[in-house]
Amino acid sequence: MERLAIERENAALEGAAITLRAWIYANLTNAYGDIPYAEAISGTEDVFTPRYDDQADIYADLLSELARASSLLAEAAAKGWTDGDVEELYREGILASMDYWQVDFGPFGYDGFADYYDNSGVAYESMTDIWEQKWLALFFTGLEPYFELRRWYVASGKSFDGVPFVSATCENLNDDRLPLRFLYPGQEQSLNAANYEQTVNDLGGNTQNAEMWLVE
Repeated sequence: MERLAIERENAALEGAAITLRAWIYANLTNAYGDIPYAEAISGTEDVFTPRYDDQADIYADLLSELARASSLLAEAAAKGWTDGDVEELYREGILASMDYWQVDFGPFGYDGFADYYDNSGVAYESMTDIWEQKWLALFFTGLEPYFELRRWYVASGKSFDGVPFVSATCENLNDDRLPLRFLYPGQEQSLNAANYEQTVNDLGGNTQNAEMWLVE
């Protein structure tokens, strides 16, 4: 379900899928302790005897997943796709992220999360706030921050004006544009030349600014 939601860019369905998965694994680890997690449900990858993960590691990852899910659901509610309370979901996403990173608010002058939320300037006002907090929550999660930033950039008319918490990348060597894709590796040109040439022709060139179907 999550894979289908990502393909269709359906934030509401993706958030629901992540929440459901987290709930299932939380119940399993609560019942058994250490369980297969990272390698679970990987039969299509020929993993039929998955390793057991430590319960503490599972819970840490579940908190990260819930932060992501809350942000997605907040965005879906803000777009009118669901009836959820936008600010409540947004707030839950920030709290889950802070719990994941085990943030101590004291050194920053706040009595706790409620004080931080009310007085630090992060309280919900617009869709941009949801995007910014999700951007922060995705720290250190591989390529996903870039994929999400690209989605927001495209939704903003391919302009950084809609994502004011970031600026043009790579010392702005791309004329105020966000690169939209990675280049095909050089080996493809020599090892798979005919198919490579056809695809590059359909794409309009093997450039970082070529617009794949996802961002058209």
